[in-house]
Amino acid sequence: MKKRLLATLICLVMITAVLAGCGGGSMDASPPQAAALLATPAPPAVAQVVGGEPGLVPMGGAVVQPPLQIEAAGDVAVGAPPIITPSQAGGRMFVYTIDYRLQTTAFMPGVRTLLDIVAAHGGHTLRARMYGYDLRHTHIERRAYFRFRVPSENIPRFIEELERNFNILLWDLHAVEETRRYDNHLIAAEYARERFARLLEALEEAQTTSERLNIERQITAAQNDMRVYEAAIAAIEDNVLYSDITVFLQEVILPGEVEPEPDMTFSQQLVETLNAAGLGLLRILQGAALFFIAAIPVIVPMAAIAFAVWRIHRYFTKRKKNETDNNDEN
Repeated sequence: MKKRLLATLICLVMITAVLAGCGGGSMDASPPQAAALLATPAPPAVAQVVGGEPGLVPMGGAVVQPPLQIEAAGDVAVGAPPIITPSQAGGRMFVYTIDYRLQTTAFMPGVRTLLDIVAAHGGHTLRARMYGYDLRHTHIERRAYFRFRVPSENIPRFIEELERNFNILLWDLHAVEETRRYDNHLIAAEYARERFARLLEALEEAQTTSERLNIERQITAAQNDMRVYEAAIAAIEDNVLYSDITVFLQEVILPGEVEPEPDMTFSQQLVETLNAAGLGLLRILQGAALFFIAAIPVIVPMAAIAFAVWRIHRYFTKRKKNETDNNDEN
């Protein structure tokens, strides 16, 4: 009896083990289901800053942080570092646009000084235009227009140099914060990289041609997303690192620097008046000649018609006169 009971228990244990193995095998996802899950990966965990002090934000420059201790909350993909955005690291990113209107009494030396200041602070020129004066009117004030790109971290020293060398008539500074947009692009680029890596793994495990084609299309889309976000990140970083500066430089001639024109004598005034009268008469004659030349297409047909009418009238008048004379004789 005991042997029969023991054999029955052993059979029950074996049957339970077989059923458990079959149930575990039925829970595995099929390859198409796995590819669908890889197409929409879960967002990575957000990293939390545990230690360290927030860095200083220079004018428009990137934030340089001291060493930080990073602790990730949640699951992070193997081999992928946690995402640390500028806002989480305590930094902010600004794009600066500055407009200047400067005055100087020494124009050409001032232009050279301005270009030297830009070069000394690591900047470069994007646009330059200068308006000079006519040699017959040297008292006209000159002006110039410049557009520069200067490293944002050098802007304070750049402003000091302008204050020492020029009179600042106008200073307009406009700042746009790009921290949030930069953070969004960083996170989106990281999502695209993780999706690309998972799709590569799914491509190796694909079993049918349709699965491979579907995964390859998703890989192409992920690569395009990566390029778009990386280009946007690079553009923001360039605009943050370099500020756009527009300078309008104006020459100022003080009243004491203008040479007074000498008084003209009577003979000089007479000569100038005769010259003006001769030029006026010459312009009138030239205008009449041009008018006559322009009116030739109208004058010639009208003259021909008038001549024809006169000849016809003369012919009939003469004929009528002859008839009258003949009647008188008869």
